[in-house]
Amino acid sequence: MKKKNYDEVSVIRSITKKADVSVDYVNKIIQVKEDSNEVGNGTWGKIDYLCHYCGYIYVRPKTINNRKIINREFGDDNDRKTSKKERKQLKLDMVKSTKKLMKK
Repeated sequence: MKKKNYDEVSVIRSITKKADVSVDYVNKIIQVKEDSNEVGNGTWGKIDYLCHYCGYIYVRPKTINNRKIINREFGDDNDRKTSKKERKQLKLDMVKSTKKLMKK
């Protein structure tokens, strides 16, 4: 069996992609949801690496508050569709104005 060489940054990056895992970099705490189906043997190996070699502590709460902030520019889908149409129209207007300038 090949020995895996991990580094802290890449392990944290891959673990934070899981929905049932949350990592607090400052306090060095890893939260793994108690009844998670998403955490497999590979993820547990990475968590084990962080706990034993990097000084992290893992906790198993029932729920996790992920701090992923979804930055939405528009309120709902209707506004989004309207704005796409408006943007497309602006692009077409720019093309028309450019063609007019080139003809002169």
